[in-house]
Amino acid sequence: MKVVPLWLWRGYLALIVLVLVIGLGLVAALALGWRSPTPHRPPDWTAPDLVWRRYGEGWSATADADHQIQLTGSDQRAWAVADQPVADFELQLDVRSLLPSEDVGYGVLYRYQDAANYYLFAIGGDGYYTIARVHQGELTPLQLWQPWPHVRRGAATNRLRVRCQAATCRFYVNDEFTAEIQEGTFPGGDVGLWAQTFSDTALKVSFEGLQLWRLD
Repeated sequence: MKVVPLWLWRGYLALIVLVLVIGLGLVAALALGWRSPTPHRPPDWTAPDLVWRRYGEGWSATADADHQIQLTGSDQRAWAVADQPVADFELQLDVRSLLPSEDVGYGVLYRYQDAANYYLFAIGGDGYYTIARVHQGELTPLQLWQPWPHVRRGAATNRLRVRCQAATCRFYVNDEFTAEIQEGTFPGGDVGLWAQTFSDTALKVSFEGLQLWRLD
């Protein structure tokens, strides 16, 4: 009978331990909500409940339960805000790009105070995402634009989700945990929709199926 060397047995044991550690890590990640579902109750608001205040250089309109923003020039920006302040919340919506534009961004505003004070969670047509704070008109990246494999590029639909409790906000793209930010400048405010071009390109984006749950 062939005897297995001790070093080989130790290698097998180390591999088994490594697999168990990785498995436990994945279980812990799921328990912490990396793939956490939305609340198991009807949302407190949906898109038809909201009246949008519209701002910016582009065309912005509501069609049925959806909202669309269209921009046609260089470095244009438009946004729409629902006059429904909320502190702790979870928001989910689908963002559908109707043109294969890459040098553009679109997403959600949250804890919006006014045009000079708010937070932003956005993705780009190039597969990037960002999180930022605008305070007294000055933009501070909380997460610089960076590529994320779960962002669908070009003319595609992406599901965005934001969950904020006190100063902690968690962000998801297409139901995949993306980032967590601790930032308490604005404890509450309105939610909104945002789009911007960064070069001489056209953008047309539809915001669909918005749902919001109050957590406070």
